[in-house]
Amino acid sequence: MTRIMTARAFAVVTALASACLLLSFVPCCNAQIILMREKDGKQIACTKSGLRGFGSFCGLDDEFYAYILLGTIFSVESTANDEYRIHFHADEIFRGKPSTDIFAVTNQGQCLPDLRPGDQWLAFLRSDPERGLVLAYENDSHPLNGNQDELVRLRRLAKMTDSGVLLGDVNWSHWHPNSGNTNGPVANYEIIATRKDDRTVRHVFTDKEGHFEFEPLPAGDYVIDSKSAPGVYTADEGNVKVNPHGCMKLNIALTADGILSGRVSTLDGKPVASRRVYALTVGEEDKGWMAQTTDEHGAFTFRGVNPGQYLLGIGTLNGTESSDPNISVYFPDALSVDRATVISLGNAEHLEGLKIVMPALPK
Repeated sequence: MTRIMTARAFAVVTALASACLLLSFVPCCNAQIILMREKDGKQIACTKSGLRGFGSFCGLDDEFYAYILLGTIFSVESTANDEYRIHFHADEIFRGKPSTDIFAVTNQGQCLPDLRPGDQWLAFLRSDPERGLVLAYENDSHPLNGNQDELVRLRRLAKMTDSGVLLGDVNWSHWHPNSGNTNGPVANYEIIATRKDDRTVRHVFTDKEGHFEFEPLPAGDYVIDSKSAPGVYTADEGNVKVNPHGCMKLNIALTADGILSGRVSTLDGKPVASRRVYALTVGEEDKGWMAQTTDEHGAFTFRGVNPGQYLLGIGTLNGTESSDPNISVYFPDALSVDRATVISLGNAEHLEGLKIVMPALPK
């Protein structure tokens, strides 16, 4: 399944806080989130990735970081480009073997919480060949205050020499049969982890917040499955590796089990392979689209499609996934959007056999 990509992926938010003013979320061309803030009388742009994958590291096995530690800030020195140089004392080391005194530079330092001597931080430091150790806003570092639960987890992981943790969240994505259009947690949802080498099966259910966590799992390769109810679909299943000292967080999204499938052909019925077919939402405030590529038979299938109205079309994407596709032919055989047929899809409805015909181009 290809996830739906929204042209306006994030809503405009305004909220006044005592330390800074969060003005808005806006997506940029390479799936990033840019948060505009006001700090010390200046407007600053704080950038994070907007991509969400099936799984993400949350343990001590993340090779992206050279060091993971609990450290006390000794001093903070301003440097060029509104960045800082920080002197840490390593109070407790979870990954790597740094010296007791550690010096790191910031990336997007103005976006970080206040860096104050005497404060303790959970520091996730990456190594840059030019800048040395980096404490980056866009990564996982944050003050210990308010994050004591994470410190407990890191200490727990440090003792797991032959096991790791698998946890995550299950959320409805846009719609589910009982409560209509919503995004929210799914309670009492079963997740199954099967170890590949000995076929050992573990089960866990989500709590009222949609969160789940397995008891520590022996290190190894696992297959994650979920028990979707009739009419509900998820693409968030598959292989997961559990490492010693490791933690993997899974993001499982449920949608209605709607299907749009069909075939692309020429006027004389020959299949059109390797063409991108787009399903574009109609009548929603936030326009979005999904994409699939036709196989050698010209066939395409969209799975996990939410109820609503859609236009199907063949086209190309100029730029990035936050751009709108350029459609050359709309379903069933229209060269312009005003002649296209709108497809209405009900809750978990399967619309199959949709035919898109490539018309002869005008001379």
